[in-house]
Amino acid sequence: MPAVLSAPAISRSRVVLDRRLPLDQLSTVLVVMGGEFADLLELAPALSALHGAMPPDGKIDLLGSPGGSLAKGLLWQVRGMLVLQPSWRSGSSTKDSRRAAWREHALINTIAERDYDAMIVFTGPGQSPWPAAHVGLLAGIPIRVVRSTEQGGGVATHQVPLSLGDEPVSIQHLRLLAALGVPAGPRLPAIRIPDQARMVVQALLADLDEQLSVVAVPADHGPDRPEQLLDRVRGPMVLVPAMAGSGDDSAWRELRQHALSRGVPVLPALGVAELAALFALAGAVYAADRTSAALATAVGTRAVLV
Repeated sequence: MPAVLSAPAISRSRVVLDRRLPLDQLSTVLVVMGGEFADLLELAPALSALHGAMPPDGKIDLLGSPGGSLAKGLLWQVRGMLVLQPSWRSGSSTKDSRRAAWREHALINTIAERDYDAMIVFTGPGQSPWPAAHVGLLAGIPIRVVRSTEQGGGVATHQVPLSLGDEPVSIQHLRLLAALGVPAGPRLPAIRIPDQARMVVQALLADLDEQLSVVAVPADHGPDRPEQLLDRVRGPMVLVPAMAGSGDDSAWRELRQHALSRGVPVLPALGVAELAALFALAGAVYAADRTSAALATAVGTRAVLV
């Protein structure tokens, strides 16, 4: 089993009573966010605010799950991503206690070696920040931020007991940072779309009308009544397989055939960056899955869940 951290590393932890962060002293910050691709897109505005408040040479790393790793190339605010499946993540298996312990010790040592100045744990509905914050304590990170109304002793140095009800998750993340003294700052792009992806999409749409609508439907569970879905969209449109589905079931094939019979172009399956570029050019995105809706919102396009 990997060696447990030495006492000097753990002794760096301290309790900070003031909620405000010493932003001018933060050179490296580890942001923790569970969930899937859509959850990281909802975090992007907060990442922009944090990046803008740190010193010019400050760096942000992201501890995310395998399902969220697709967002890595779009999040311009992030230097690097630790893609791991610790025990507190949904879907992690702890049946083999010895193997689970190895993974946790390896995670602690990996984080400790990077010598972060602070850890900020963002959570979504039903998620607890305390397991991740405790890993930060064991890794010797001196500032550990959580949003929780529960008591965690000295595990967190900054605890913000916000109760935000039904506010959008992206706004909750920004409010957490605001409570820490992080200003909203100028509105910056939430994600970065590579130039190559824009060129690919522009070539696909070369002969089509501008400001068309995009209908995004997972290819592994198309709608029961495809004609009703397409009837909801006015004006020129294109159909594209959503990134949430990689299969090709009978309902999707029926939708595809119905679209072609109506003269609606059907685009091939696109990568994440290309989908972002496509959504950025669209007048609206009619999405049958939360992931596509979150991606459209992140690029500033109106999303309609269908």
